[in-house]
Amino acid sequence: MVREMYDALMRSRATLTLMGIIVLAYLIEALSPELVLDLAEQTGALVAGGEHYRLLSATFVHLPPPRIDHVLSNLLWLAVIGPAVETMLGKGWYLVVYLLSALGGSVLSYVFLDPQTPTVGASGAVFGLIGVIAVARPREHREWTVAVLVLSVLFTIAYPEINWIAHVGGAVTGALLAVALVHVRQQSRAIAGLAVGLGILAAGTWIVDMRTAAVAEESSGLAGRYTMALTPISCTGFATCAQDAVERDLTISECDDARCTVTAPGWTAPSPLTRSSSGIWRATGAMAGQYSGTCSGQPTSTSEIVELSDVAFADGVSTLRGTLRRETPAALGCSAASSTWGIVGTR
Repeated sequence: MVREMYDALMRSRATLTLMGIIVLAYLIEALSPELVLDLAEQTGALVAGGEHYRLLSATFVHLPPPRIDHVLSNLLWLAVIGPAVETMLGKGWYLVVYLLSALGGSVLSYVFLDPQTPTVGASGAVFGLIGVIAVARPREHREWTVAVLVLSVLFTIAYPEINWIAHVGGAVTGALLAVALVHVRQQSRAIAGLAVGLGILAAGTWIVDMRTAAVAEESSGLAGRYTMALTPISCTGFATCAQDAVERDLTISECDDARCTVTAPGWTAPSPLTRSSSGIWRATGAMAGQYSGTCSGQPTSTSEIVELSDVAFADGVSTLRGTLRRETPAALGCSAASSTWGIVGTR
């Protein structure tokens, strides 16, 4: 049986091509995981910001090393199921089903996952192939389909990070395409498959547009004036840190998708506040101030670099937490200074 499966896989050029792309992506990811994930992984915030290609690119990358189990499990499923579906549908329709199922899983994930939650993996596409098998040959593969569903539930319980939503989206997409490509008369299958495929693309586009509008509305809810409680973490050089927590105001405005504008008293100009693929917000600005250095004893006007990092919102969007870092250049013979503060903002 293993020999037969191997021979079938070797004859399945489309399946081997897809597996080769996934392996190549993983090898590149092993060399530079942060670069690959930053360019390819899907988060709702980035998709809402216009990077729609991530709905597909995320399905060809997986959790980086040492988590090799993620990519191996999807490669194994693809090697077992892919040849059967490729033989059934032919290379062209097989690739259509695979890619549309991948998109179906990504679109459903975009709708139901938090915009700050990253997701990667080919499982949506794999479950699309499972959906084809289940619909095309329900009696022949009934026990097999039930076993796959049970295993999926068990894996989801064992590994909570598994994105089961993508499994559902991919399986439904594959099943819909299978109805058109298998259960319609032979002479009408191409037209039926094209109609269903275009319908899935149209529905997916509409769903993405609706979700993007909702994410943009959620981001706009970040705007407001926050009262910041700053607690000193470290301080070196020319500047001096207060021993007790101090308060500052910070204003966030002009929010659109994954980008806002932030300003605070003393800042020379508003600065962009942007959200990374991991959902963390960052901003860098400039601040003019006057300080009395311990080395000169004279008031000194300086321009500081102010960096907000690791900013996250909680309690809806009413609480802001993060880190503030200030860098002061050398002045009047005094050394440069830096200070780091923990911040908690409420509005």
